[in-house]
Amino acid sequence: MFKFFISQSRITIRFSCFVCCLFFADNLFSQDTRAKLDSMAAQLHSLTDTGTLTSIYLSTNKGVFETGEDLWFRATILNAQVFIPSPIDKTLYVQLRNIKNDSVVWREKYEIVNGFSDGQIYLNDTLDVGNYFLEAYSRHSFKSEITEYHGVRKIKLVNRINEYIEKTNTDITAKTLDPDTTQKVASTIQFKIFPEGGSLIDGIKSQLAFKAVDSTGIPIAVSGTLYENQKPLLKFTSIHAGMGSFSFVPNIKNSYLIKLKSKDKCDSISYDIPEIQQKGFSFHLARRDSEKLVFKVRGNTADGQLYLRAQIRGQVQAMASAHIQDSLELTIPTKDFLQGICEVTLFDEQQRPVAERLVYVNSKKRLQVSYSLSKKIYNTKEKVDLKIKVTDNDGNPIQSNLALSVYDRLYKNPEDGKNILTHYELSTQLKGSIYNPNYYFDEENEDRQKMLDLLLLTQGWRKYVWTEKKLKKNNGHLILEDGIIGKVITIPSKKNAIEQQGVMTIDPESGQVLNLVPLDSLKRFYIKSDYLSLGPRIYIQHFEPEDGPEVKVKVSDGYEVLERQADQYTYNYPINSNRKENQEPIASTSMTQGIYLDEVLVKGQKIKGSRDKYLAKLDSLAKLNLIDDYVASCGILNCPAEAAGKKPIEGKRYTAWISDRNPGSHPYNFTADEMQSIVYHYPKLTEDELLEKFNLTKTKGYYQEKKFYEPNYDSEDDSFPDYRNTLVWKPQIITDDNGEAELSFFCSDISSYFVGIIEGVSENGLLGSKEFGFYVKNNL
Repeated sequence: MFKFFISQSRITIRFSCFVCCLFFADNLFSQDTRAKLDSMAAQLHSLTDTGTLTSIYLSTNKGVFETGEDLWFRATILNAQVFIPSPIDKTLYVQLRNIKNDSVVWREKYEIVNGFSDGQIYLNDTLDVGNYFLEAYSRHSFKSEITEYHGVRKIKLVNRINEYIEKTNTDITAKTLDPDTTQKVASTIQFKIFPEGGSLIDGIKSQLAFKAVDSTGIPIAVSGTLYENQKPLLKFTSIHAGMGSFSFVPNIKNSYLIKLKSKDKCDSISYDIPEIQQKGFSFHLARRDSEKLVFKVRGNTADGQLYLRAQIRGQVQAMASAHIQDSLELTIPTKDFLQGICEVTLFDEQQRPVAERLVYVNSKKRLQVSYSLSKKIYNTKEKVDLKIKVTDNDGNPIQSNLALSVYDRLYKNPEDGKNILTHYELSTQLKGSIYNPNYYFDEENEDRQKMLDLLLLTQGWRKYVWTEKKLKKNNGHLILEDGIIGKVITIPSKKNAIEQQGVMTIDPESGQVLNLVPLDSLKRFYIKSDYLSLGPRIYIQHFEPEDGPEVKVKVSDGYEVLERQADQYTYNYPINSNRKENQEPIASTSMTQGIYLDEVLVKGQKIKGSRDKYLAKLDSLAKLNLIDDYVASCGILNCPAEAAGKKPIEGKRYTAWISDRNPGSHPYNFTADEMQSIVYHYPKLTEDELLEKFNLTKTKGYYQEKKFYEPNYDSEDDSFPDYRNTLVWKPQIITDDNGEAELSFFCSDISSYFVGIIEGVSENGLLGSKEFGFYVKNNL
C-alpha cells in the first residue's frame, strides 16, 4: 500500500510489497494511474512468469590440477529469479574446453536430481597444460546468444605442481621488481564515463562515475582534471579498481574535456564527456541504509507525471507514481525486497524509461556459515573433526544443501575468484567481466558496500541482465533436450514399404527390450531422460525387414546443438588478482616420504580396449549365428562330406578343408594341398559392424558415478604413503533441522596449509560461502 506525504516537494513512499503482487489505496491513485502501474508491472511479469529459466553454478574440488588426476565437480541448478533449487532440468551437459585452442577434450552427460548434480572427469596425461573452461548446460539454462546462465569454471592444468609453483614464484619476483607495467603504456588505457541515471542534464547537478582499465581488463589507478571551456574545473582520482566519481553542474553552452595524467608522457590523455541533454531528469541515490533507499529526482521539463519501478531479476518489487514540478525525493523501503541487484527505473508520462539506477539491496539476506575444527594444526594422517553451522541473518538455523572441499593451498587457482555468491549475485546479473568480485562480499573490507555501489554506477545505461530486451530473448525456443530426440529415415522411401511404427529401447545390462517408443507423423521419436540413467552408453533398436528398404536412425545427443551455438557466445569470466604488495613466494609442498622422478619409462603389454557387456553379448551372438564355419564329426573344419557340425572353438587348432573341390561323401581321398592345419579365430567385427547387423543405434547416457577416495586410518593400515592433495570432497551435505552437520576425515602425508571451502544454498534461496584453513605438519 502506497501513501504519499507531500511537504516542500518531498514525497515518501511507504508500502507493503510482495513479489509479483501490488496493492494500491483507492484514495491515492486515480483509476487511470492504477491501470498504468498494473500494465507496467504486468508487462515485465509476462516475460518472466513461466519460472522456467535456470542458472548453473559449478564448483570443483580445487582449482589447479595435475595431468592424470581426477577432477570432481558439483553443479547447482537454481531458478534464475529466486535462487531456489530447480527440479525442472534432468540432464547436465558437461564439456571441458581448452581455452587456448578452443578445443573440447571431454563431453559427457550427468543426471540432475532436484537441482543438483555431481561427477568426475579424468584429466588424461596427454592433455595440453594450460587454462581450461569446465562448462555445464541444461535444458532451461541454455539460450541462444545468452551465456549468463551457463555454468562455467576456469581451471588450470599443469604437469607437476612443483614446476608450476616455481614458475609462479618467478612471476611474482618479476612483478615485484616492476610492480605496475600496465601503467607504463598510457596508450593502453580504456577510460569510460557513466552519468548516474544515464544522462547529463543541462543545469542539473550530476554525479559522473568513471572506470579505467588496460587492454586486458585489468584496472588502472588514474587521476585527472575536468576542464570547462579549457579551464580546470575540478580534479579527481580513482579510489578502487580504477573506478571513482565526481559531481558537477553541466552547462550545455560550455565545452568540457577530461585529461588524465600519464606517467611517461608530457601531455595528458584527453577524453570527451557524454553529450549534455537540454531537457530531462537526473536520478540520484541521495542516501540509503539497510531498510530503505532515498532517491532525489530533478527535472527541467514541464510539470508531469512520473512512474517508478523497482525490479529484481525480472520480478517487480515496487511501483509508484508521483507528480513532479521541479524536484522530488522518494523513500523506498526495501526490507521485503529480494536480495541482490535492484534495477530502479524512472518512466515519463508516456511510460518511456528516462533514467535508471542499479543498487544492491539486502546484502545481509544470505546464509551465515560458520565452522569449528578440533585443532588448528594437525599431524600427518591425523583425524580432523569438522562441525558446520548454518543460520539466516537473524541467527535462525536453516536447512541447506552444501558442498565441501579441503585441499592443499598450492592447488588454489589464483586466476579464479568466483564463488556461489559472486556468481549468482554479480556475474549472472551484469554484462561484462568483474574484477575481483570477492572484494564486495568480504566482510573484512569495511568499504565493500560503497565500492559495490561504485561498481554498479560504472555499468552504464541498461546494462542489467534482466531488462525487457534481454527477457524477450530468454523466452525463446528451448534448444537442448533432457532426453533423446531422433528420427527414423527410410532409404529409399517406397510407397509400399512397411511403415515404421516405433523404435525399441534396450537395457544395456541385460539386453532386454524395455519399451516401444512410437513415432510421430514425421517419423520422429522422443525417449525420456529416465532411460539415460541405465548407463553411459544406451541403445536404440529399429525394425528393418529383409526385403524392405534400408532404414537409418538419426539421433541428436545435444552436443551438436552446443557446437552450432559455440561461435555465438563468449564468457565474460571474472578477472581475479590475489597478488598483494610484497607478496612472498609460495612454499612448495613437503612430503614425509617419496620423491618426484624426472622421467620413468615403463614398458609392458598393451591393454586392449574392452566393450561393454551388451556389445560383448552381441559379439558372441554374431559368432554363433552369423558365422558358417563348423567342425564335422570327423574333426575336420568345414568338411565337404558333411553339411554341418559343431561350432569351432576360438584359439583351437584344426585340420581344415581349403579346396574348392567336392569329394562327395566319406571316405574320400585328398591331396596335401587340400588340407591345412590352422589355429581358428573368429572374424573380428568392429563396433559399427555389430550395431549395423543388429539394427542398433548407440548414444550417450549418464556418465557412471565414481566414489571419491577417503581413507579411514581408524581401521585401515596407515603404513603406506598417502599423497592426497584433496583431503575431502563432499558434494552433497544436508544440514539438519538445527542447521548443523558434522563429519570427519584424515590428513595425508603432505605437510602444508590446507584450504577448506563450504558453500551452498537453502531451500528458500539464501546463498552462502565460507573459507577456512588449517596446517598439517609432520612429527608435531
